[in-house]
Amino acid sequence: IVEGAGGLMVPLNDKEFVLDLIQALDAKVILISRNYLGSINHSLLTYFIARDKKLDVLGWVFNDHYLDYENEIAIWSGYPRLGSVPGCESPDHDFVKRQAQIFRKRFETILW
Repeated sequence: IVEGAGGLMVPLNDKEFVLDLIQALDAKVILISRNYLGSINHSLLTYFIARDKKLDVLGWVFNDHYLDYENEIAIWSGYPRLGSVPGCESPDHDFVKRQAQIFRKRFETILW
């Protein structure tokens, strides 16, 4: 698992981006998008770079539910919605455990 915190175009050093690491590892990709004003643009820019670089994108996971842009992003990108994580100001152990249980079966079927 590679976590590209910040996005595909975050520099790892003065010559390489997270995108380059994903390509070098031939890793599958799950894109994460947060619902906020501007998220459609941000998410679709990520989609275009992933598509153009021929990354193996499995789909989207969305965070928060402030504004619901999930359908638009999934439709425009063609990548499926894999799920949503509700917003939580102070995620504690129980919150994280519940979310992990929700996603575990779904991800086991698509990752392995």
